[in-house]
Amino acid sequence: MVSFKKALQYAWHGSGRRWDAVWIGVVGGLIGGLSIYLMGLKVPQTILDNPGWAAVAAIALGSITGVIFVFLIRLCWWPFQWRLAPHGGLLSFLRVRLGTFMWPVILTTAGFLAFVLLSGAGVIWLSLQVLNGASIATSSTTPNTVGNPDFSLLVPRDRYRFTWPSSTGMSFYVRLDTERNPVIWNSPAFVLRNRTNTVAYRVSATWKSETAMNIKEAVKASPKLSRAEFWITDTSISIISKKPMALQNFIYYLDDAPKQVIDVVAKEQEVFLPQQLWPIVAIYLVDRIPDAIGETSPPFIAHTTLEWETSEGKRQQSYRVRITATNAKSSNTDLPIVDAYLNFALEEIE
Repeated sequence: MVSFKKALQYAWHGSGRRWDAVWIGVVGGLIGGLSIYLMGLKVPQTILDNPGWAAVAAIALGSITGVIFVFLIRLCWWPFQWRLAPHGGLLSFLRVRLGTFMWPVILTTAGFLAFVLLSGAGVIWLSLQVLNGASIATSSTTPNTVGNPDFSLLVPRDRYRFTWPSSTGMSFYVRLDTERNPVIWNSPAFVLRNRTNTVAYRVSATWKSETAMNIKEAVKASPKLSRAEFWITDTSISIISKKPMALQNFIYYLDDAPKQVIDVVAKEQEVFLPQQLWPIVAIYLVDRIPDAIGETSPPFIAHTTLEWETSEGKRQQSYRVRITATNAKSSNTDLPIVDAYLNFALEEIE
């Protein structure tokens, strides 16, 4: 029991009493940050958005983690320290036993341990990759430029939330429904998948609306849309709030056939719902979304054409995209006017 108390005293003397040491904070910060990343722990967004709180949290995390780390290391070292103390410590003991060969032996041993540690980490990483089914590149699966690529378009993998107006402005606000970025605007990302092993260059995606709608008449007739002012021209839509807000107006520019060009596609790339088409989609959804929570609007239908070059000339593939909104707004709230989840469906057109 006496030895255990001495071990605790030895460990605490080198960590707890030196919690403000710079090197302990640096080591602790590195270990703490890596641990948070590996374990997937979430830091409250309030702290991340506030530089002062972020600095305090970083200092506290580094100091606490550093103290714990040094305490555990010294506690594990205590049995050796207890044996070596009568000899004046580790270096004195090695100097007596090894003489002039002390430093060569220490450096050789350190190099060997580093080799074992790095090799072991590499083996463990490779084993995890294999167990997780990660593909290892071989000559038969390496992308090449010989042959004719072929593509498919897939709906977005993630769920998107549509809010209008946002907490700060009049834009038709869309974001990923996730805690990772609760205040960042995101354009819905469709997945463009190369179904072959051939790298493709300059693949284009062109969008057009298939839904007939008079925007000006829809805005005038809609109880929801009439709560803001709209200035609509052939090339733009301006939204102006009737109440004071941080960003009281917002403008979208229109295009009848917006095109996205992707320079290189090896396996997968993202095709985004274009900003020139999104305000038309949003106005349709705001006008048509049911008032009852959980109910879904009729679909807005868009036409998307993929076009790419092959050795036999240009190829095209067309899709019909259906976009709906499911009401997520409680009926007893005034703002936002619309709070909904977006749904996507694709149909390949022969």
